[in-house]
Amino acid sequence: MTATNHAIFGSIIGLAISQPYLAIPLAFASHFYLDTLPHFGMSLFDIKKMPKFFRNYLLVEAILLISLVSLLLITSVPILVFGCLLAAISPDFVWGYRFLFLQNSGKKQLPPINKFNRWHAGIQKFESFKPGIFIELGFFMLFILIFLSLLL
Repeated sequence: MTATNHAIFGSIIGLAISQPYLAIPLAFASHFYLDTLPHFGMSLFDIKKMPKFFRNYLLVEAILLISLVSLLLITSVPILVFGCLLAAISPDFVWGYRFLFLQNSGKKQLPPINKFNRWHAGIQKFESFKPGIFIELGFFMLFILIFLSLLL
């Protein structure tokens, strides 16, 4: 699942549930649930050889995330919503670290991943490029509708 969809869904949880002890763990768990669904994905084995499309996709993803955070700041939502947003995207931080830093550090082999990250990678059985991007767009539109209905 894209970071934007994880972030929006986490924000939805933060807007819908006002108890932090429930909302933040639920937002974190939502990441793994969403990753079990069919979604967009493409291996980032070497950022230098990444297709131009995916580089452009990452730029769009960054713009969408900045826009989401800006909208939340403008509307003065409770800090809990930001906590849920962060909790929902946080499991993917390890992949960013591995592929953006370790892969391009000149080392010939990446260190092995731990059991938790192996499990996380393993649950994403329905990750794909072509159909996945259209599925992601559908999730995005649905999540935006729910998000805006809760925000406004």
